[in-house]
Amino acid sequence: MSRRLPPDPDLDEIFDDDPQLERFAAILRSTQLREPPLDPAFRSGLRRRLLTQAFERSNRPQRGSWLSGLFRPPAFALAAAAVGAVLLGVFFVQLLNPAYPSTVVVTTDARPTAAIDPSRPITLSFNQPMDHRSVESSISIQPATQVSYTWQGNNLLIQPVGNQLAPNTQYHVTIAAAAATPKGQTLGEAKTILVLTAPAPSPQPQPSPSPSPQAPAITGEKQLASPAARVVGWSPDAKTLYYLAPNGDLDAIGADGSGSRTLHQQVSLAAVSPAGGVVFGSAGKVQAITPDGSLSLLDNAPADAIFFQGSKTLELRGANIYQAGGQAPVATITEPFKAAFPAPDGNHLIYRNAAGRTVLLNLNSPQVTAWNQSTSGTITWAPDSNHVAYVAGGGLQVTTPDGSSATQVASPVRDGAEVAWSAQDLLLVTMEPGLAAVHSDGSGFTQLSQEEYGGPVWAGSATSFAFLRQGALSSATVSSAGGSGLALNAGAKLVSDFMAARVKGDSTAALAFLNDSGKQAFSGGSRLLVTGDPRLARFYFVSSQVGPEGTPTLHYVVRLVLAKHSSEVAYLDETITVLRDPARGLLLIDSDSAGPQRDLGKGPTVLSVDVTKPGHVTVFLDSDLNSATVAGNVTLTGADGKPVSVQMVYANRAITVTASGLQAGEHYKLAVTSGLADINGQPLSAEYDLDFVAVG
Repeated sequence: MSRRLPPDPDLDEIFDDDPQLERFAAILRSTQLREPPLDPAFRSGLRRRLLTQAFERSNRPQRGSWLSGLFRPPAFALAAAAVGAVLLGVFFVQLLNPAYPSTVVVTTDARPTAAIDPSRPITLSFNQPMDHRSVESSISIQPATQVSYTWQGNNLLIQPVGNQLAPNTQYHVTIAAAAATPKGQTLGEAKTILVLTAPAPSPQPQPSPSPSPQAPAITGEKQLASPAARVVGWSPDAKTLYYLAPNGDLDAIGADGSGSRTLHQQVSLAAVSPAGGVVFGSAGKVQAITPDGSLSLLDNAPADAIFFQGSKTLELRGANIYQAGGQAPVATITEPFKAAFPAPDGNHLIYRNAAGRTVLLNLNSPQVTAWNQSTSGTITWAPDSNHVAYVAGGGLQVTTPDGSSATQVASPVRDGAEVAWSAQDLLLVTMEPGLAAVHSDGSGFTQLSQEEYGGPVWAGSATSFAFLRQGALSSATVSSAGGSGLALNAGAKLVSDFMAARVKGDSTAALAFLNDSGKQAFSGGSRLLVTGDPRLARFYFVSSQVGPEGTPTLHYVVRLVLAKHSSEVAYLDETITVLRDPARGLLLIDSDSAGPQRDLGKGPTVLSVDVTKPGHVTVFLDSDLNSATVAGNVTLTGADGKPVSVQMVYANRAITVTASGLQAGEHYKLAVTSGLADINGQPLSAEYDLDFVAVG
């Protein structure tokens, strides 16, 4: 308890002869001090010492002015003792009444848009000591969550009773204005802290893809010509194969082995034109030869690489890229490079610089993007120029051209392995020994053969490929090249890339993931890009499932979260269907349907639903529920509309529904009604419905 220091007659006598010292004494007397936690004998000992030193040194009368006498030995000692008393008093004032900021400030180390691990507590940091009970009683959390509190100095750790926050959730932690310090200083106004938790794990692959795929196999192998050094490529109609002989001749041969001929001699590099014929470099010149044998000079200068951008022929010469016949470069590589890999559409080029870094160059703008990971071997482009494949870390990796989303699709794969990517999305990979095939989503991996298949190159038909074996040019066919089944993780990656492009506002990139039907589904209004206020801030998966037997489709419910500034305020769900495009063999989005926009913060919300376990449906929510409201508010009905008998267990924001009568392949409807309420009595923000197909 604070109190005023009592008067001391003996100390007062010391100060009577000097008004200045008396003033200092008055200051000390007027100071309100908190009782110090000191030895009871400390004050009396300090008093005794001050008195003794003062009287021992004051045995001579003072003369002259107070200022001149102050520095004489007895007076100086007296003044020193008085100043010491003042300093000690000030010290005790500071020790027992420390100065704190005039305003109470509360912060957190979490950022509103940077997701934290759900197992991590929410931490509030105050800039001064707080009254614990006052703070804890002033806190409210949305979504409703049962928590415990732990103080570490001025930091308050808020931990859910179940030790986990809900995933994919932005929490609003509000501290009321009444939160106070021990001295009664309040926060002054309510403060809301926003904390975002990380997503739940991505949808897991089904144990058995649907429909069951037929494994691809190599058939129709035949030797076409010998000797051969490198396969240049196939004609657009897949009837002619171009290759380089060991002596430098550019040769052509029919796919059936007929019509072998030499087109030109001393050829250093060549590329098959999309319009037919071959463009090649020879004797320091770039020339073109048509299918009928007509020869033309394009440039009287050597080229390091030849590729095409639509009908344009592009030449890489040193660090510059020229259109054939042009005088000014269309793009420039601004640093030394060791290898270059142009995209099939000619709009981008990936190169590896002298330091080994991989860089993406946009030929239509000066934009360059450096990869985060290093590569050493050949980089192979997908025919649609939307992805690339390369070998790193002992596995075959597939990623977007900027290298930002690499996924390993086959392992182990040796360094230096050669890769060919078909128009039907089948990758051939040279192994030790033999050849393997895999789709770009990692599905359908098959060891095709133990034989040698050097430099494989797909034909336009995507079922035939050319290769080298023991110095001879050969060809073969891969049967069932497009017959891979579908797995949930494969489609989830496609949908994730599509949604990421939408969040960035990149409509061009987003459209690349849609087939014609999908483009039609997103053609109206602002369906593809959610613009305005609130904006599309992020997304996550609510549910995923494989289509019923006989319909090779994947279905995903994706939640689009909308925000104003950093606060998430609403959401809407989209149901997206994915299938493999029969013409190109690529997984593409075929259809989409969107639900209504819903407000956040208006009661419990269904976060996700797992329907991948036979006989079970698990509903995950963002709030702790009043368990008494669970029964009767989660129902299952069959395709005939009749209710299905179920048992339910609720724990840690998850409702597990068990229904032994679910039939694999049959359609059912899950309904979560607004009678479900959280621990604060708030009802479900909106009824949630999901149509699904039961798994076996």
